[in-house]
Amino acid sequence: MLDHKEAIISHLSWASLFLGFHILGLYVHNDVMLAFGTSEKQILIQPIFAQWIQSAYGKTSYGFDVLLSSTNGPAFNAGRSIWLPGWLNVVNENGNSLFLTIGPGDFLVHHAITLGLHTTTLILVKGALDTRSFELLPDKKDFSYSFPYDGPGRGGTCDMSAWDVFCLAIFWMLNTIGWVTFYWHWKHITLWQGNVSQFNESSTYS
Repeated sequence: MLDHKEAIISHLSWASLFLGFHILGLYVHNDVMLAFGTSEKQILIQPIFAQWIQSAYGKTSYGFDVLLSSTNGPAFNAGRSIWLPGWLNVVNENGNSLFLTIGPGDFLVHHAITLGLHTTTLILVKGALDTRSFELLPDKKDFSYSFPYDGPGRGGTCDMSAWDVFCLAIFWMLNTIGWVTFYWHWKHITLWQGNVSQFNESSTYS
């Protein structure tokens, strides 16, 4: 893994930056449009690939004619005797959370969660492969500079220990868990209120 660490870290960096700029940019743009009262100018992207996957597992509300959602296909016909009893009924019921109908709000949140996961992974991998010492933070007072993050004093790097990196990764992990929690909460509030379009437009419940 050490032989390929530059490629691994650069790919994780590229993915994190791409997700960060695009998703946060979309959120900022859409929030500004809502604030100015021009919600019709929002950029709302349908998660077509995710909808296609749900359709392949039997969700029929999207109109895709693929695998278990295709009533004339061999998978659908064989499924009556092979798949779990009542699977297609459960997947297409609105009264459960097995396969919720997803839209533009879900697209944004799923990519924001992906940003959190990639950033957490990037921090942990870079910390494991690139840290120049394993001293705890209090031990750094014994180094040549009095501040732990003096940078240029030790070859232009921050010389963060693996523990510092772990703490930063925990911060990003908690961020991501918070996004997942709020996503579940707001999505279900809009479902219970019968106001799914509100979540699709703003990724929140209000």
